[in-house]
Amino acid sequence: MSPLRLVTTRLSLVAMTRAIFGSAPFIVLSLSALPAMPAQSASGVEINLPTFEVTSKGDQGYRSTNTASITRLDAPVRELPISVQIMNPEFMNDVGATTLFDVGRYFVGGNNQGASTNLTAFNLRGFADVVPDDQQRDGFRFSGRPNLYNVDRIEIIRGPNSVVQGASDAGGQVNIITKSANYGQQSTALSFRTDSQNGYRGTLDNNVSGQLGGHNVALRVNSVYEDGRSFIKFTRDNYRGVALAGKGDLDKNTTVTARFEYLKEDRNPWNSIPDRWSGGPGLTGGFSQGLNRYVPKLYNYDEGNALAGPDSIDRRKSYYWLGEVTHRFSDNLNLKLQAETSSEDQDLQWPNNGNPSLSYDAATDRIYVLENWQWARSEDRRYNLRALLNYALHLSWSDQNFVAGYAYLHDELRGVRDLLWDAATNTQTSYRVYLRPGEITAATVGLSTINRFWKAQAPNGDDVGSPSAFLNSTGSYFGGKLKTVLGYSWNSTKRTDFIYTAPASGSFRDGSAVKPAPSSTTRFSKQAGIPMVSAVYALTPTVNIYANYSESFKPQTAYLPTLNLITGAIGSSLDPETGQGYEGGFKFDLIENKLSGSIGVYSIKKQNIAAVIDTNLVQQLLGPNVNQRYYTPGVEQSSKGVEVELFYNPTPALTVSANYAYNSSDISKNSAQPSQVGLEANVHFKHIANLAAKYTFTGGLLKGWFIGGNTLIRGRQFRYQGAERGSNPGYMIFGLLAGYSGKWEKTAYTVQMNVDNIFDKTYLRTYAQIGEPLQGSISATIKF
Repeated sequence: MSPLRLVTTRLSLVAMTRAIFGSAPFIVLSLSALPAMPAQSASGVEINLPTFEVTSKGDQGYRSTNTASITRLDAPVRELPISVQIMNPEFMNDVGATTLFDVGRYFVGGNNQGASTNLTAFNLRGFADVVPDDQQRDGFRFSGRPNLYNVDRIEIIRGPNSVVQGASDAGGQVNIITKSANYGQQSTALSFRTDSQNGYRGTLDNNVSGQLGGHNVALRVNSVYEDGRSFIKFTRDNYRGVALAGKGDLDKNTTVTARFEYLKEDRNPWNSIPDRWSGGPGLTGGFSQGLNRYVPKLYNYDEGNALAGPDSIDRRKSYYWLGEVTHRFSDNLNLKLQAETSSEDQDLQWPNNGNPSLSYDAATDRIYVLENWQWARSEDRRYNLRALLNYALHLSWSDQNFVAGYAYLHDELRGVRDLLWDAATNTQTSYRVYLRPGEITAATVGLSTINRFWKAQAPNGDDVGSPSAFLNSTGSYFGGKLKTVLGYSWNSTKRTDFIYTAPASGSFRDGSAVKPAPSSTTRFSKQAGIPMVSAVYALTPTVNIYANYSESFKPQTAYLPTLNLITGAIGSSLDPETGQGYEGGFKFDLIENKLSGSIGVYSIKKQNIAAVIDTNLVQQLLGPNVNQRYYTPGVEQSSKGVEVELFYNPTPALTVSANYAYNSSDISKNSAQPSQVGLEANVHFKHIANLAAKYTFTGGLLKGWFIGGNTLIRGRQFRYQGAERGSNPGYMIFGLLAGYSGKWEKTAYTVQMNVDNIFDKTYLRTYAQIGEPLQGSISATIKF
């Protein structure tokens, strides 16, 4: 008998070296309770490790059975000791989503952060992102607002997971997986979409494959052009993007892949009209009683066909390159090497509200905002290296998996900023913008530079380096009924903040000011050990029970200067965030896999949250004209809740996805505002529920037609910012789906209609920012 019948080894070594210019995931570790690997038998059965790329072979409608985010290998969701949600192309298409932001409102226990956000940011398990780049693209962190034209699937890991994902938020991690080139496929898909706001969108998806010199090769091209409009006058979102993905086999054991993407976005975002009332009492009292009467009309004002309007402009462009080599040494040993780099540049011009930001004139019954305008440009550069080695050990009584690795991250961010000043008084411009229909005019809201000038402020910049090492072991016992994951990672962040003086004159915006050399630097380093202990046990062949303890570690990747509340001294950027979480629950596939899902409970604590110090307190310490944001260390939030996710697929014709989450989050520490302790955390819902369903007629006169819909349910939203405390009422939004799919010879086609907010429900997304009204879209796709 061959000794391989008794012993086969597997070890997973992941080494990830990241040198990012702007935001940083450092260790991306692949760990999970993987399925047992059979030894080679006397009959010659080979040992084949799971693939590095996830497959959708087991997908049923909206339900996806496998994930790659946690293990970096294709692994069943039900066997993982951690909560994960997957959004596949069918789901994203049926709810009419075109950006990552659109999908965020369907997260289990999560939500997007409001449409005025300059970057994509999410609320997960009650934790609101302050640094928006808490999502990943192909496992590497990034910022921006990605368009879904090149996205194959979205995977959300909930809870602390730094042993799994490296730098991550305590609430969870979002990972978008871009489309890859496919062997043996010749296909082209063209789609066009238009909507009731006069927006339009066109996409191309083309895959070709064949052989070159006897080797398999494939190339995939995706592109998008979108001009999106809003029900708010003057708002607009314009995307232009192209993505290339190539793949080729050097030999039967070695595959090389490469990806490139360029995306440019021009926006006139919602924050032209303030969505935050940080200087007022909020929507629950005072003048907000009057404001509530005008909110439904606020965004539909008439400026007499004026050509100028809210002048908040966000221009962003990004490049993304990824190259990787996968090599198979033997049936139970393979290696994957990745090199990734990206650059993201943003120009942003927006009103920086004065203090108080919202005012009410009782004599005239008018509500207004004092606005100070500013312009900023940020540059973000990232470089990453990663290695993943997979090797397995199989014993007669168990399977053991070992993972060891080392990673290094480097992150650089540079920014410049101008403020708009009055030429006569040489003071920062401040003027009223009225918030009543008919009083918002191009003259009061449109940015005028007459008798005003841009003045350069002190630049900012920082470098972050994060070396990491990790070691973990996974085990499978009792014929695979019990699987354990024990992990530990050593994480460090070394940060250098550059201190600049402001130029004496001129403007960065018009190029008359030159960025000065740093006048000084501030360096510090922090270390943290991150453990993870988890287990999955099969109660029955279709029901698993799981439990885990895990932690998170995330460097602050934006420049967040601190302020000593006692001395008024300005300090370096905030230390890394850390978090700890407990979780347990059930995962199941019942009724012959027609009903599947999970039920889980969790408790999480997150430390060193980037909390802004109230403007009044900053000006008391540093002077009345200071318009710089400062942060305070030591802010802590606790969060606990229950989550339920269900999929029902009784026949190929029907697919249903439903989830519900209850979350209770509160501020447990805040040195800057002790009165917050014990209050509900900012911008979170206690109750979140989502439902989506589709039925496709497979026979009869209606064959090929499909109908469906979705429902978003939100309980009361709690918020606390500055001098404001209160909550927004809950709401329920309904959407409809209808369409037809057919085939003409070898060409497949689909025509689809989506209607969002069919009852034209007025609701508040965040603070006083209302949600979108009734909107419709029609799309057509041709595949050949």
